[in-house]
Amino acid sequence: MAELDDRPVGFIKLGLDDGIGSIDDLVVLPEARGQGVGSQLMEWARREFAQRGIRKIELTVSEGNDDALVFYERHGFRTATRTMRSSISPGT
Repeated sequence: MAELDDRPVGFIKLGLDDGIGSIDDLVVLPEARGQGVGSQLMEWARREFAQRGIRKIELTVSEGNDDALVFYERHGFRTATRTMRSSISPGT
């Protein structure tokens, strides 16, 4: 949990699966963005993973979330795979 002026403004949720760390959520309130909150949460996550011997971190970014893509790329992440989905209409 990240706080500014004693109020929560962001959080990060981590996971661990088969020796690979995951960032399941990283959320910063719009009014707190651009103040380094996300970067502080990311650095905390990296320290937590490193203390556990985790050397790989994965995350998923929704298509169209360009701000998140830029943020994660700035923190060293690169696209590894792309997931595609299709909807099936009832009766098709």
